[in-house]
Amino acid sequence: VVKYTISHLSSWSLCWEWRNSGKSTVNKSLAINLLPSSTPWLGKYNALLEDANGSVLAFFGIYQPQYEFFQEGKVVGNTLSYTTTLGKYGFSLPKVPNVTKAKVVVYKTLYTNSGNGGSWNVVVGESAIFNPTTAGSVNVNVVIPTDLEYVDVKVNIQGKCSNKNIVNPMTGVIYIDDKTVGLTDYIFLENGVMQPRYLANGDVSGTIKLIVGHEYQVFTVFDGIRYTSGKFVMSKTPFAVPTGSSGFTATSSFDQTSNTMTIDGSFSMVCK
Repeated sequence: VVKYTISHLSSWSLCWEWRNSGKSTVNKSLAINLLPSSTPWLGKYNALLEDANGSVLAFFGIYQPQYEFFQEGKVVGNTLSYTTTLGKYGFSLPKVPNVTKAKVVVYKTLYTNSGNGGSWNVVVGESAIFNPTTAGSVNVNVVIPTDLEYVDVKVNIQGKCSNKNIVNPMTGVIYIDDKTVGLTDYIFLENGVMQPRYLANGDVSGTIKLIVGHEYQVFTVFDGIRYTSGKFVMSKTPFAVPTGSSGFTATSSFDQTSNTMTIDGSFSMVCK
């Protein structure tokens, strides 16, 4: 039985769960104090108890500091109850895995906002290695990540025949690799012009949102050949797109009013 008093009408995930680590547990409390770099501390995070090699021993579901603050868990008989302490963040565990080396790692999930639902986790806090069976508490400094800055990007691509005087606006798929986080998105072109994108939330967009400061690479596959641009860093000023494989070249221009970067590219091919 779990007893808990909620403080807001929103989704809750009160679930400090043990992974199938094969470890027995010790009935002793451990206070995990999360110390944010600034307040108020908002958002959704994941706090995990890991062994020294990074394998997950336990996790506290989705932690929302603006609502949950410090959660103290106690077991009386067969009843597990939680109480909230305002003014600080973290949680107290009524039992710990029977291991001598562990660490607390706090993750924040960031999203591409490009419409495809892509996301990645960043470590925003990590404790030193400690012995959970003897330590009474552990402090974790949490660096709150800054908000991501996006640019709306339009892409226009055409193909050029290296053996004939022919320029043909491309119809097909262009892939955009985010090299910073290892995610790939794509757009459709028709007659060289980027087509509207139907996003996961039902909206329609004529651009793709890319992240300022991230490194990208554009590529397409035509007639079994992969054409790739050089790597470039997205910014809010025009930048040179390095020439890539198979003669893929591109230029960029930025419209400050609409916060839109336009990339005009072309690739050279041997036409039949």
